[in-house]
Amino acid sequence: MPLHSTAPRNAAATTAAAIITAQTEKQAGYKKRKDVKGTVYLLHFSQKYHHAGHYLGFAETLENRLEQHRKGQGARLTQVIKDADIEFECVRTWEGTRDFERQLKNRHDARSLCPNCRQERSEEKKTWRANRKTQGEN
Repeated sequence: MPLHSTAPRNAAATTAAAIITAQTEKQAGYKKRKDVKGTVYLLHFSQKYHHAGHYLGFAETLENRLEQHRKGQGARLTQVIKDADIEFECVRTWEGTRDFERQLKNRHDARSLCPNCRQERSEEKKTWRANRKTQGEN
């Protein structure tokens, strides 16, 4: 191996290099992407695109990210809903990190987090109960 090579020679060297890199980043004030604080947000679509009715995302600067989505330059899903002329609105936000965004995404129930959908479900339940009560009287 040439003298000027920076490639680690074994696992111990790899570990040592990782520790030095982490210490250097910490001293320089770097944060890992998942530790960066920002805004987790929920977009509600005016109509479903195939199975999707929502988009859950993270932004350090929410207004800039929403503008990207409006222009069709954000996430792939928001690009295709723009092309399909489906409108969206930001219906809920949380302060948090990318880890928190991932926790919410892993629940796979954005509909339960959406105030618009909760209102719709509440009205559907009232209608269902009223219909059931009416049917029971006949």
